[in-house]
Amino acid sequence: RTAEHRKVAENIGADLGIDARRVAAGLIRKGRIAEDMGYICPYTGMPYDIKDVQSKGVDLDHILPYSQRVSDSLDSLVLTYSEVNRMKGNRTALQFIRECGGQRVQGKGNLVILQEAAYKKLVNSLSPKGWHADDDRRRKCRIEKLLQLTAKESGMTPGLLTQTSYIT
Repeated sequence: RTAEHRKVAENIGADLGIDARRVAAGLIRKGRIAEDMGYICPYTGMPYDIKDVQSKGVDLDHILPYSQRVSDSLDSLVLTYSEVNRMKGNRTALQFIRECGGQRVQGKGNLVILQEAAYKKLVNSLSPKGWHADDDRRRKCRIEKLLQLTAKESGMTPGLLTQTSYIT
C-alpha cells in the first residue's frame, strides 16, 4: 500500500532535484492526486507540472464542496489552477462545468473552462487502475464524484468518521 506513496515521492524528488526523503507529506499527497489525474486540470483540460503544485499555482479542490459534504479524502480532491478554484466556488464539479463551460478564466487568459461534453470525455478517460485495490477504489470514487451533479450524501464518509471520533 505504501509503494505508490514512495514512488510518487521519488518522482517528485527527481523532478525538483531533491532527495525523495525531503519531500513534504502535503506535496506527496498532492502528487498522488496529480498522478491519478495525469497532471491535467479536470476543468480546463490543461496540463500542469509538479513545479506548479509546489509554487501553489495549482490548488487542491473539493470536487463536491466541503461545506456540503465534509471530506478531505484523496477521492474527494482534484488539483486545479488557483483562479479556476476561486471561480468554481461552492459548486459541484459538474454544476461548475454546466454553468461556466466555455468561459475564460479571469487572471489566466489562456485558460478556458471545458464544455460539458469535453469534460465528461476527459473524466471518463481517467484510468481507475492503480497499484493496489485501494487505489482502484479511490480512482473510481473520484470519477463518480466528478460526474455527480449534487452533493448528495451516500452513507458513511471518511469525514464523518473523523467527526465521530472527535465527538467521542
